Amino acid sequence: VCNFDIPVYKHTFKSRMDALMYAYRLQLDRRNLDDAQKLAAIEKMIQINPRSKEGSLAKYISSTLNMGERNVKKAINILKNADEETKQAVFRHEKTINQADKETQQKKENLFSAAPADICTFLDHNTPHCHNRNKNNHQYSGDQQ
Repeated sequence: VCNFDIPVYKHTFKSRMDALMYAYRLQLDRRNLDDAQKLAAIEKMIQINPRSKEGSLAKYISSTLNMGERNVKKAINILKNADEETKQAVFRHEKTINQADKETQQKKENLFSAAPADICTFLDHNTPHCHNRNKNNHQYSGDQQ
């Protein structure tokens, strides 16, 4: 029979958020995370604290996960702006956070460089630039009539 003491530490926290972040930090300090695990952790942290300003949230997450703030911002961009297929590709280890972020940025740039008709169709005619929100009549403020 082994006879040894197991140390027990009691902690008190100001909020549930602080307790969860402490638990995350303990778990994350024990191992290196791959991009899918990082994205999942960042997603969970955003769900826990959704009202933070993006910059301060990125800074907080980067210090908690021991990641660079720029990489956290890339992950936040993916979570907020990428299509579901791109997100799932990271979770399936088919793309890195960097690759998915670049793809998401490229899709955003392509959207804004698209012809006005394409944008209006994408936005389902619910924007002020479309003179006629009837999907069958394409008249835009920039079009020649």
